[in-house]
Amino acid sequence: MSPETLYLFRHAVLRDAAYQLQLPGDRARLHGRALEAIESLCGGRAPEAPALGPGAQAKFPEHGTDAFAEELFGHAKLSGAPASLVLRYLRRGAATAAARYRNEAAQALWENFARLADGVPRAEALRRAGLCAWIRGARADTERLYRESAAVFDACGEAGAEAAVLASIANLFRETGRPAEAREALDRGLERARAAGDARAEGLLLNNLGALLWRQGAPEAREVLHRALRRNQEAANRGGESSTRELLAILHEEAGRMQEAERSYLEALAIARSLGDSHAEANISDNMASFAAGLGRHDEARQRYEAALAIHREHGNRRGEAATLGNLALHLNATGRAAEAEEMLVRSLALLRESGHRIVEGVMLGNLGTLLHDSGRIDAAADTYLRALAILREVQERRTEGFVLGSLASLRRDQGRLEEADGLFREALSLHRRTANRRYEGTHSCGHALCLVALGRAAEAAAAWRAGEEILRDFESEEQREARRGRMREACAAEGVEELMG
Repeated sequence: MSPETLYLFRHAVLRDAAYQLQLPGDRARLHGRALEAIESLCGGRAPEAPALGPGAQAKFPEHGTDAFAEELFGHAKLSGAPASLVLRYLRRGAATAAARYRNEAAQALWENFARLADGVPRAEALRRAGLCAWIRGARADTERLYRESAAVFDACGEAGAEAAVLASIANLFRETGRPAEAREALDRGLERARAAGDARAEGLLLNNLGALLWRQGAPEAREVLHRALRRNQEAANRGGESSTRELLAILHEEAGRMQEAERSYLEALAIARSLGDSHAEANISDNMASFAAGLGRHDEARQRYEAALAIHREHGNRRGEAATLGNLALHLNATGRAAEAEEMLVRSLALLRESGHRIVEGVMLGNLGTLLHDSGRIDAAADTYLRALAILREVQERRTEGFVLGSLASLRRDQGRLEEADGLFREALSLHRRTANRRYEGTHSCGHALCLVALGRAAEAAAAWRAGEEILRDFESEEQREARRGRMREACAAEGVEELMG
């Protein structure tokens, strides 16, 4: 043991021994004096904050004591100060820790607050503790705290607040691969929100329902999201509007409406920035980076990925960090940095398994399969694709299931297992049409054409190629188009048939 460590150990032991020698009444008076001394050095006692309840703002006017709020809570509690003062500093300590992205500490402090509070303040403290748990990837804590919060709001007759918590529970279920439970929570939440006439909660729930339906490839997702947008606007819920516009941007992108997609992304980002919501800004930046990468705007894509990653790390948002790492890895692989990309994907998957985010784990396994395929590790790629498909089918993530099926079909084609590849391409294309995923319908239609050339079915190949070309006109850069046509020329030459691109 180093001399410094030895000193610190002995100092702590001596301090505790000296503390225990004080009589309980003397200890309480010392804590009271410490409380008063710190307050006097920090501009006096912190003012009382507005009542903590559903819809209450997380921020309140800062005060000089905020940096020491956790210590002041301890001194107030041990000095026998009134419960209102104990809760005042406990709340300030929790809010300050959350604002500084100390999510584990903030969760513990909000749980402490909930143990000392009653009614609506208790329910809201539990909700905030659950949010901190969600951000740091503590799935079991998130579910426990959100369920407790919803139950207390229900007991207090706060149907709208209960509905908003049910939206968060549904989001947890959706992201961790429990779609049936997510739908049940959403249906219950919508019932409660409408009973309370709470347009804000209804907009939030419709937004999450649209996201669930989109994941499942349901055609009604777009209509539900437009209803969510109207509700959010009626309730003047700008944060909810930003989230809905982001989801609509993704739907526009998948359908090939690229101008509408970019406009929706930019509107969502502008709202998030105007609200100072850096969490939403990071998520939107990640999606905008993938959008830019798909259009061949590689410098923009890299900048947006790095901006999103920096925010996620600052916030301690492990799920967000994992998703952005995986998306950036795909971009690096496409731009010739395969080794760095693989390292990022491995880190992404480790974070996702740790936090139990099954949907994103399935997506990233599909991305890893693509990287392994591109680097010639065919057996490992096939195994990875199959593992991805097992997860994606379990969680009913139909959009990405179609992508992975098409990727596996391309691999089987490269292995010469052409009949199997043909069947997989047809299955993938069926899913793409069902989920209105036009980009991958075009990509895999052209991939299927290459397979059909190798099978000697030139007429079918020509039809598949023309269909894919027509779709991809809205998505590809000229460089991407020429690379794809080069692969078709090679396939035609290998089979001794005329080119099918005319």
